[in-house]
Amino acid sequence: MTDHLELAACTPIPVDPAGFNRATIVPYGCTVEHIYLAMNDFIAFLGFINQQLFTQEIQRLETMLMPANFSSIVGEFMGADIPKHCPGLVKNAYHNGHPDLLWSCPVSVDSERLCY
Repeated sequence: MTDHLELAACTPIPVDPAGFNRATIVPYGCTVEHIYLAMNDFIAFLGFINQQLFTQEIQRLETMLMPANFSSIVGEFMGADIPKHCPGLVKNAYHNGHPDLLWSCPVSVDSERLCY
């Protein structure tokens, strides 16, 4: 019975789009849809990793790691994945740079933003 429950815990439940506030205004062209897609990518990633760990009888990633480490993985994944869905954002390449995501709009020679 324990194996059955552990396997079920390794099978991700997709993010429910009804749980998002569609009236939310997110800057730089990012939308709730972009965040929803990145969240589903993370859920799929976590499911893949956990199912592979399960085949080797290793505990799930989120139970193996300290909470702060798991939170860091989530944040890094989202910071890398949101720009895949939102062309207006790029991951900040500066080590420990904040904010995590930057506007990808190019700047002209006279420092004017070229996005429309």
